[in-house]
Amino acid sequence: MIAYENSPSGMRQYTVKLVNLSRNAAVDVRVELVAIQAQPTQGGQVMNRTYLDLAEPNPLLIQGTRHRKSSPWNLSAYRIRTSAPLHELMGRGDENIRVRVHAKHGISGIGRTFERYFHHPESELISGRFVRGHVLEVVPHDPGSS
Repeated sequence: MIAYENSPSGMRQYTVKLVNLSRNAAVDVRVELVAIQAQPTQGGQVMNRTYLDLAEPNPLLIQGTRHRKSSPWNLSAYRIRTSAPLHELMGRGDENIRVRVHAKHGISGIGRTFERYFHHPESELISGRFVRGHVLEVVPHDPGSS
């Protein structure tokens, strides 16, 4: 799920939380946030992609769970943020949002790519904040406070 909050300027800030559940660090991490829409053409359909800007640079390192007990901070979780209008992008019908993460294992250097697609704005875009820690739970805002 993707959490969002309204900023004082009236813009929405969207957050996706990444959690490294491996014991070892994930290094050389690259994150893409893409809006994908099917466009009908004469021979079928073409998938149009719009790469969305992230507020933070890609993290160099996301610690593994081995360091969770020894640190007061949760270094195995990382949040990416964007102010792209995800509600509007997903509300056009056949469009979805893809989060793609590529990272390398901290010891072996073997890379792996993970993808997650978000299709339903009413159930996958949640007003609130992610809970601290390595869980992907969102604490919703009161309807009167947003």
